[in-house]
Amino acid sequence: MQSKQEFRSYSLIILGTFLVGLAFNIFLLPASITAGGVAGISIILNKLNGWSPAVVQWAINIPTFVLGYFLLGKDFSIRTFVGTTLLPTFIWLTSYLPFSVEDPLLASIYGGILSGIGIGLVFRGKGSTGGTTIFGQLIKKYTRLSSGYSQFLIDGCIVIVAMFVFDFERALYGMIAMFIIGKSIDVVQLRSSTSKLVLIVTENEQKITD
Repeated sequence: MQSKQEFRSYSLIILGTFLVGLAFNIFLLPASITAGGVAGISIILNKLNGWSPAVVQWAINIPTFVLGYFLLGKDFSIRTFVGTTLLPTFIWLTSYLPFSVEDPLLASIYGGILSGIGIGLVFRGKGSTGGTTIFGQLIKKYTRLSSGYSQFLIDGCIVIVAMFVFDFERALYGMIAMFIIGKSIDVVQLRSSTSKLVLIVTENEQKITD
């Protein structure tokens, strides 16, 4: 039973990181949409200096992985190591795809959906893609905020930086993608919206009300 759960967890992490890699190279990077996270940082540095996004993500993920190891536990960190390793690898492999979307609106919508689904799958596998998602999981662990909203707060700061690097319009598109990513993460994790409806059938209405 334990091995079956482990297989399911790592399968979700592998599939999730692959989807995030696709979203990055098909939508976000070509349209210069910085939807936060280490991916957003790597897009900024790629446009400014031509640095490889995969290499940038490796360089940033190493120290944050060490932080996650001590604060989130060994079991989480093993899965995080898998996600941290695979995501830059998939970004490098999918960078050779012969097609991309450069329209910023389409890129922010579809890139946001695909990224959010991918990250949500990784979270459901009890893993992380490394980088700022580790900080998102830390906020979730020590507060009552959802994973999506926690990530939204962190990524917002990176989008603000992108506003000065690119332009205000691109930053707005980045905020659209960031919002969609957060909502998509919550939908994948909760399998519905963040709101829950509970129906209680009872003959002791007053006691339950009290």
